[in-house]
Amino acid sequence: VQAPYRVVLGSTLVSEGFWQELLADPAVYNRGIEFETVDRLASRAADVLRPTPPRQVIFEAGLHDLIYFKRPVDTVLAQYRRAIE
Repeated sequence: VQAPYRVVLGSTLVSEGFWQELLADPAVYNRGIEFETVDRLASRAADVLRPTPPRQVIFEAGLHDLIYFKRPVDTVLAQYRRAIE
């Protein structure tokens, strides 16, 4: 069973977005946190997406990992994989 809403997960770009307006959908929940990293997002994704999975998840993160923390691309990609599993 899917919930009738969408969830937008991510970092600063998500947290500052007006997703209900941009997607023309009042059933969108903004779960962005400023300066979020992919590994922290992966850690909280399961809790955000339970108990009933949303009909759509929009996922954005990684810029802070690459730019500010200078993490290798391979590391960030591995964390992305973990987050979406």
